[in-house]
Amino acid sequence: MRTCFLLIAAVAWWVPSEAYWDDISTVIQWRRLQFAYRTETERQNDINSGAYDPDTPAPIDVDVYYPRNGQRMIFVSIPKFSTTGVPVTFGTVSNQMYQGDPLIEPFPSWEWNKHNGCSARRLVSVFRVKIDRCGLLWILDSGYTGQGIICRPQLLVFDLKQWPFNKEPYYRYEFPNAVFDRNNSIFVTPAIESRGPDCKTGAFAYVADASARAIVVTDLNREYSWRIKDVSMRPETQFSTFNIAGESFFLDDGVLGIDLSPEKGPYDNNRNLYYSALSGSKAASISTSALKNALNQPPRIYRYPSPRTSQSAAMAISRTGVAFFGLMSEITINCWNINSDDYGRYIHTVYSNPTTMQFPSGMKVVVNPAGEEELWIMTARFQKLMNDGYNFNEVNFRISKGNVNDLLANSRCTRPNY
Repeated sequence: MRTCFLLIAAVAWWVPSEAYWDDISTVIQWRRLQFAYRTETERQNDINSGAYDPDTPAPIDVDVYYPRNGQRMIFVSIPKFSTTGVPVTFGTVSNQMYQGDPLIEPFPSWEWNKHNGCSARRLVSVFRVKIDRCGLLWILDSGYTGQGIICRPQLLVFDLKQWPFNKEPYYRYEFPNAVFDRNNSIFVTPAIESRGPDCKTGAFAYVADASARAIVVTDLNREYSWRIKDVSMRPETQFSTFNIAGESFFLDDGVLGIDLSPEKGPYDNNRNLYYSALSGSKAASISTSALKNALNQPPRIYRYPSPRTSQSAAMAISRTGVAFFGLMSEITINCWNINSDDYGRYIHTVYSNPTTMQFPSGMKVVVNPAGEEELWIMTARFQKLMNDGYNFNEVNFRISKGNVNDLLANSRCTRPNY
């Protein structure tokens, strides 16, 4: 089975009571994903037609927005690994329950998720999203289902400061045919360099194409894209077999987890992009100035020599330059100071839970209203999906969070080359 991680986002206005375990707590959990249909008749019609198979949807990513007035919004992603069965690829977790699980409301609407062909108002299959410091929600729509790319990949931007009064996208960019392969590409993860006090000046998007093993760079002001390829974006044969909680599966995906170094100011133009292949063991970095100039000069990429011990999917970097990520076989959450001179040698475990941390597929560092950083994690038990399927009598999907300062309190990641 050849697949990648797709992401659907769901926004939660309601958050149930949190079950604490050490420094990371479970905020939301599902046995199976349920959606907020307008009527029970609509739900049953979708089940009868195959548009919704309650055993099929699996979330991949999470991001969180704190409005100035009101409750936080929690976004989750649900990719379309198959052509049918997933009625919503991006949505919001409501304050309602159905059969014991939180309901997910489609974002921005049912009509966007149940699109007709490749119209502009569509969401085909979302892998991951990113909310920037200005409250702009960047949705990467891969256009991919189990049969391949059915619509061109696109990047949509919604201004959450205006939600729900304005439900139209602030910006939309459709990727040109020249930067993706319809038979091979899957756009999975965006990193956004949005500069200026309003984050709308000189924005660039860096997109991981996990299946074609490339990074696509987009100058959003000029609406122009180009591709970067390097050996560091490819999978490694010995890391293409995953072993998680006693189960194994094969997956040979390339670059997947990416994030940017901290912004030094609203007009910072000299950041680094950090990334690693899912089915790999090493990390690499490249300056964004080199990425922007790649059409004129091949970019210089730094490949850290020391490997990690198993695979990792998502990556999120704090404002102090600490990268968080999961390790698949160890079932741990880990940190690494990006100012270190190596990668694998300086990895440190900050949290371990063999039940709740199986396959951390989505990860974000979010600043809360008190100015503190929170680490948000989506775990999806992906090994179940790749093997015999989920047991829906168990909790399968979790959104968890922890305070970054608490996680790093006893960690060596607060200083490089420890």
